Amino acid sequence: MFASSLAKIRNGNLDAFWQLYDMSYEKVYHFIYHRTQDHERSEDIVADTYTKAMARISSFRGEHEGEFFSWIYRIAYTTLIDQTRTAHTSESLDDVE
Repeated sequence: MFASSLAKIRNGNLDAFWQLYDMSYEKVYHFIYHRTQDHERSEDIVADTYTKAMARISSFRGEHEGEFFSWIYRIAYTTLIDQTRTAHTSESLDDVE
């Protein structure tokens, strides 16, 4: 199932992307929530993660479900780090004013 869904996604089938989203959302959400302990922030990060994944799906070279999870977790983790840096930078700028 995974390989056929992936082939459909690479051919532009958004329904297949949403199937992968449904299959992986809970795991990705818990992966992020475990690190943030904040539901709202976790939901924002996961939404950004899937937006990035959809834009970058052509760069995914894996063929197996486990490779997909590694890839999506990496995007999620990088998104978390980026948002954390942005939050800290904005807090530092607020201190200057």
